[in-house]
Amino acid sequence: MAKRYCLLIVDDDAAIVRSIVRLFEGEPYDLSPTSDPKEAVAWLQKQDFDMIISDFHMGSMTGFDLFRRANSLGRKAIKVLITGTPDASLVSDTPNDLGVRTMIIKPWDSDRFKQDIRRLLGIVVEG
Repeated sequence: MAKRYCLLIVDDDAAIVRSIVRLFEGEPYDLSPTSDPKEAVAWLQKQDFDMIISDFHMGSMTGFDLFRRANSLGRKAIKVLITGTPDASLVSDTPNDLGVRTMIIKPWDSDRFKQDIRRLLGIVVEG
């Protein structure tokens, strides 16, 4: 049986969350999708995730805030930031201690998004 990976998906836009869930259909992932960053924090307090995919701008909380919270809880998840603001300053202002491994720009290229997630998880795709 192939390994399954636990992914936390957080974006305050429920349509984006649904889109990511659809994108990952058929992948070896157990998804915990939410449009409520506070719910995401509650989940982080209870379980480990292999990866956290979070939007940057989420009203009361940023993706950076969520990643800081995960780090403070001792979570070692791979962190992926999603943003609709492809501002170069966001990349340069990303704190090194957060451990953000890549940034996905909305609207994304679906094939590239899936490839980036597989690569970060170390999934080798045959073929």
